[in-house]
Amino acid sequence: MTRRGWNNVLIFSTLIMIFLFNGLHHKLFSSEADVEVILPPNQHLYSIDFPGVSVQKMSDGQWQMMTAQDIYWSSKRIEQLVHQWQQLKAEILTDPPTFKGYPEATVSFWFSNQQKAFVARLYQQQGHLYLTNGKNVYMLPESQNLEALLPLLQ
Repeated sequence: MTRRGWNNVLIFSTLIMIFLFNGLHHKLFSSEADVEVILPPNQHLYSIDFPGVSVQKMSDGQWQMMTAQDIYWSSKRIEQLVHQWQQLKAEILTDPPTFKGYPEATVSFWFSNQQKAFVARLYQQQGHLYLTNGKNVYMLPESQNLEALLPLLQ
């Protein structure tokens, strides 16, 4: 083989090694868990039922809280709570723990064009907060707690 031929072999083998090591680096050292937004994307949310509290979107676009207790929240505070749930991301667990007993809370989300509610059950176990929706089990970030997600506990 000529000198030019060996140079091409070296160049191509070097490129292949670079691509190989780059791919292995991303595969082996990926610390990013499988994290996703919990609520279905691109759905129009119009109502959330928390334990003892219902939050509904009115025709003017404002959120209104309805409860049997005498609690008043400003529309801005209600919007913050709704936004927090809409943006909530969590790690999907491939080997989830077994939950014993009843959930700490059950929250139902009603979307337009859906006949059934999207139901989320919250479990607190071993210092972690978990959410199940019948399809997946999520471990919520440590920055989230029941008090921040449920209106009557705030």
